[in-house]
Amino acid sequence: MVTQLTDDIGPAALLPALQSMGGHIEYLDSFASTTLAKQSSLRSLYEELLLRLSPIAKTTDEDEIFAQWVADAIADSASERAKRLADASPLPQTRHQIVKTFRRNPDVVAEVLLRAKGVCEGCRTPAPFQRPDGSFYLEVHHVKRLADGGHDTVDNAIALCPNCHRERHFGRPPNSA
Repeated sequence: MVTQLTDDIGPAALLPALQSMGGHIEYLDSFASTTLAKQSSLRSLYEELLLRLSPIAKTTDEDEIFAQWVADAIADSASERAKRLADASPLPQTRHQIVKTFRRNPDVVAEVLLRAKGVCEGCRTPAPFQRPDGSFYLEVHHVKRLADGGHDTVDNAIALCPNCHRERHFGRPPNSA
């Protein structure tokens, strides 16, 4: 059935349907034991489609590709960039992707923010601003990324100002001079 679907409709056209199906499964999961037989067959179809479509859903790291395009554009001449800008559509292209996200524990975030007391645990400077509710704006960062098997715990998280947080994600790693 999955092969026929992907052959008839095309794999890229199935991505939005797959995302929607994932949402339905998540909704059904919220009712615990309801419709287990239906849910298991739906989940089986979802997992089979996901396995089949995942190579086209995100074959490379889009952020890395975009960063390289920006670096290439910076290295190019102003006149070449101007030519491309003149020909470029003002409407961005769209793409569909399947993304795995983590539901973080709000108590971990709360404890880390309270521990920081409004001071960045990276650079030790006060938070850059306060939110409308008066709380200090810091971002909670996992030392070992959840995507890399890190735990969503207070011990694996620190409160950082936006600059330190971006540096942790995009800066040079320590000892990489």
